[in-house]
Amino acid sequence: MPTSVSGCLSTSTIALGTAADESSTPVALDISYSVEANNSFVEDFEDELMDELIRTAVFAIFGCNPDTTGKVAPNTEEIDATCDPTVDIENECFVMQTTFIIGVEGPVNTDVAAYEVYKAIRESMANGTYTEAVPDIVFLEFLSPLPLIAPPSGGGENNSPDSVDNSDLKRDVDVSPWTIGFAVGSVMGGFVSVLVWARSRRSRQNRMARLEETTPWVNPESETVI
Repeated sequence: MPTSVSGCLSTSTIALGTAADESSTPVALDISYSVEANNSFVEDFEDELMDELIRTAVFAIFGCNPDTTGKVAPNTEEIDATCDPTVDIENECFVMQTTFIIGVEGPVNTDVAAYEVYKAIRESMANGTYTEAVPDIVFLEFLSPLPLIAPPSGGGENNSPDSVDNSDLKRDVDVSPWTIGFAVGSVMGGFVSVLVWARSRRSRQNRMARLEETTPWVNPESETVI
């Protein structure tokens, strides 16, 4: 993953902002995943893992890694759920949930942006990117939201949603995936004053969809490629 470059967005029509800025559009992310670690304490690897998740998310939206200092604040908690180690029975296994918001200045389709972030994080977990970057972590598995169903491109009535390859989603896990519902509340003094998160459980078996993949996503109003 490329390192942070402060001027990497100088020629882009979108820029990284903060979710509280009136000029920014918030892209809200909520993921759950299992972590197998050779360390008994989440605190020992949490900060490093959060940095990697944010780096992946920002790159998925902007195509580069601008400085995120003071702009993205993740919230992570351990979920009370069953998690068994798969690499070594002596390792610790945790089920985690992380939420964060990325502020985007400029035209952006938030549904598409969130989908691209989820897809990139899931792929990075699967290909070992994070286990290489964070020494204490030996295995990661993306749990939700699944299945990853892409929003329609262009916004027309005849556009059908695509899905990523769901062939590996049939394996049972101990935690049911959640969908995300969120609403950005009223703006006071130029800042977003309320952010409401609503999560609901859904059945994986009833939502498995096999649909064709489309071309890169384009914002229907601005024709900006995400």
